[in-house]
Amino acid sequence: MEVLQESEEKLRFLFESIGDGITILDLEGKVLDSNEAAVRIGGHTSREQLVGRNGLQFVKPEDRDRAAKDVMKAISEGRSSGTIEYRLLMVDGGEKDVEVTVAPMRDRAGKPFGMITVTRDVSERKRLEKALRESEGKLRTIFEAIHDAMIITTPDGKVVSVNDAAVRLHGVNSKEELMGKAALDFVVEEYRQKVFEYGLKAFKDDSYLDRLEYRVRRIDGTEFFAEFSGVPLRDDDGNLIGWVTLSRDISARKCMEKKLRESEEKLRTIFEAIHDALILTTADGHIVDLNEAAVRLHGCKSKEELIGKNAVEFVVEEYRQQVYEYGLKAFKEKSFLDRLEHKVRRIDGTEFFAEFSGVPLLDDDGKLAGWVTLSRDISARKCMEKKLRESEEKLRSIFETIQDSLIITTPDGFIVDLNEAAVRLHGFKDKAEMMGKNAIDFVVEEYRQKVYEHGVKAFKGGGYLDRLEHKVRRVDGTEFEAEFSGMPLFDDAGKLSGWVTLSRDITERKKMEKKVQQLVEELKRSNTELEQFAYVASHDLQEPLRMISSYVQLLSRRYKGKLEKDADEFIEFAVDGSTRMMGMIQALLTYSRVGTKGKPPEPTNCEEIFARTLKNLQAALEEKGAEVTHDPLPTVMADGIQMGQLFQNLIGNGVKFQGEGVRPHVHVSVEEKGDDWLFSFKDNGIGIDPQYKDRIFIIFQRLHGKQEYKGTGIGLAVCKRIVERHGGTIWVESELGKGATFKFTMPKRREEVKAD
Repeated sequence: MEVLQESEEKLRFLFESIGDGITILDLEGKVLDSNEAAVRIGGHTSREQLVGRNGLQFVKPEDRDRAAKDVMKAISEGRSSGTIEYRLLMVDGGEKDVEVTVAPMRDRAGKPFGMITVTRDVSERKRLEKALRESEGKLRTIFEAIHDAMIITTPDGKVVSVNDAAVRLHGVNSKEELMGKAALDFVVEEYRQKVFEYGLKAFKDDSYLDRLEYRVRRIDGTEFFAEFSGVPLRDDDGNLIGWVTLSRDISARKCMEKKLRESEEKLRTIFEAIHDALILTTADGHIVDLNEAAVRLHGCKSKEELIGKNAVEFVVEEYRQQVYEYGLKAFKEKSFLDRLEHKVRRIDGTEFFAEFSGVPLLDDDGKLAGWVTLSRDISARKCMEKKLRESEEKLRSIFETIQDSLIITTPDGFIVDLNEAAVRLHGFKDKAEMMGKNAIDFVVEEYRQKVYEHGVKAFKGGGYLDRLEHKVRRVDGTEFEAEFSGMPLFDDAGKLSGWVTLSRDITERKKMEKKVQQLVEELKRSNTELEQFAYVASHDLQEPLRMISSYVQLLSRRYKGKLEKDADEFIEFAVDGSTRMMGMIQALLTYSRVGTKGKPPEPTNCEEIFARTLKNLQAALEEKGAEVTHDPLPTVMADGIQMGQLFQNLIGNGVKFQGEGVRPHVHVSVEEKGDDWLFSFKDNGIGIDPQYKDRIFIIFQRLHGKQEYKGTGIGLAVCKRIVERHGGTIWVESELGKGATFKFTMPKRREEVKAD
């Protein structure tokens, strides 16, 4: 009995210690006994609440029929029913998922007399299973919704699961075409080792395969750039059980990256090509990038000397607040910092004026992320501006100092500026009264069309309106003669932008011109009379002088040696005097005929003139053994006969005025001087004292006695008159004993040679 009692106690201990609910029932299903776990599972407080009640009462009504059948089956078959799931009713009216096992109890004869049920609370497991199903559903939804190709593989890379994006990415029609294949086979050969090593490293480091770029080959053989990420899958023991990988086609991105690189290269080229200093800074002004122009501007050797420094440190202290406020204003108004002038200090301490522009850089939230600034050295410009101001001040002083009326107008003649002389000329009190008025209104009506046409002609020809005479009406109505000059002003596009005009009162001048004209007319009459007198006098004097000379020569031939010695000398003096007088009268006649007997200008070949001159002087040249040379000579508009006289006199003088034993040499040359030909006749003769350089061109003025050099002293005077008649000037360059060079100018174009 003690052994049995001890066995029952052990059995009861075991009965109570089991965590599952154990219930003993008779064949009718009434509860005979239960352990504490069965009490707790149903939410009861004691066994009494269970004992005597039918066990099916604790099963949810919807599951009772199924439970009764399972019990009957277990009793009839005489074996355990296995694990069956039911929903258990709780004392509080709730329900709980449980797993129940029913086992029949038999007597020694094998006849069933009751049953034992083992009940386990599986509500938490069921909840977790439901949560897992929901999670797997969400995961599958996410798995399919991901736009990137997602592939799950075995440890050796065989595909076991893919999403629709993977199907599309690899160019197949269904997931089945990818299942079981080696994922590495889709990678282009040259990238496989790289992908393998990347995966091996991730496995060893237990890390993530993040954005490896490689090329993928689709089923149809086409290739594309892909970005690959992945993570190894491990079991609870840390063993590799597979891989989860994500891939995306980055062909478009690679194309954009290429374009971006090209764009950045262009931007960097532009960045460096800009002549102004270009600097990129952080929001607080620290330099993060700059171009070579910035290095040069700040006097550095390399960019590294400036990177990291605060750009405001280079601004001279007195300008920093201005730069700061200017930048703050630009940031608040989201505007451009345009051309702020300030002073900058270089690395070596020297300072210069700079022009500063910039723009704030904002992030996506509109916060200040940095600055882009442009600076240029404007020291030269500031200097030019100073000079310009000084020039404008001088110009304004000149503007106001000019005694003529100076007016500046718009293209259609409205006055925009004028000087005080203009105010006085037109009879106004001040400039304000004239500003805005049309200048043409001051012109007397009958002259306006003339002024207008004159202006149109100047505008079309881009020229100057020079001294147009017209009448002007003052503000008080009085009129006066004026001389008007002007010039059109053009803008950079060549469009008329205004007029600058000068006017002066020429009333007094017109009166003087009238008087001068009268005097000129009188002078012309006087000159004509003098020329006629000189011609008549020289012509008429020749006849009696010729008679005197003839009789004196007759006396010399008939009585020479028959009278006293003094008489012979007197007769010789008389003959010589009459001969010289005849020569002087002839020379005077020649001189007077330069103006009265000259021919109109015509193309005259100076080469021919030179040749004819040498022919005329042949005897004198041979006598002296003279050499006369010349450069190529032009054709000029001139009186050919007078040009011959000019050449003959100048070459003849060069041959005649020579020292003893010297072989004469004369060289004729010519060169262009603007609108003139410049002729030079250079000789190696006795030369001329510079103090007599003007006297030699005066009629009958001689520097030597007639015993030394023959002549009347009129040759150079004739040369001067010929040159001046042709519109030129003659002079001599010489030193005593060093030869002489006679030079004269001759206009290249001359339609009319003036008459004296």
